[in-house]
Amino acid sequence: MFLNHKGYITDRGGATFEVGLPIQHTSGYQVGTLDGTEYTSANLNELLLLADVMELKNCGFWYSDASKLWYLDTSSVHIKDRAKAEAIGRENNQKAIFDWSTGEEITL
Repeated sequence: MFLNHKGYITDRGGATFEVGLPIQHTSGYQVGTLDGTEYTSANLNELLLLADVMELKNCGFWYSDASKLWYLDTSSVHIKDRAKAEAIGRENNQKAIFDWSTGEEITL
């Protein structure tokens, strides 16, 4: 399933999925949660296959220019309030949250 979205993910430098489908919000923040696990790889295909094997539904893929690695967060949620999103991110040891309105990462 996720391999079918590889072009979509690479064109955008990442993507968020809800109930197995790529989504784009126009506002709010996306943040990884404690009940999820973060995986990294230089090879996006490995993470796409892993997500398929794990039968993930709500997850996110993103690329870090700094580390030159792809990341897979196995659980992520959409939060409307920035302060709340940042707090959840810090509680869950996230490196950043994603701002849907600007399309930029906010480093924590």
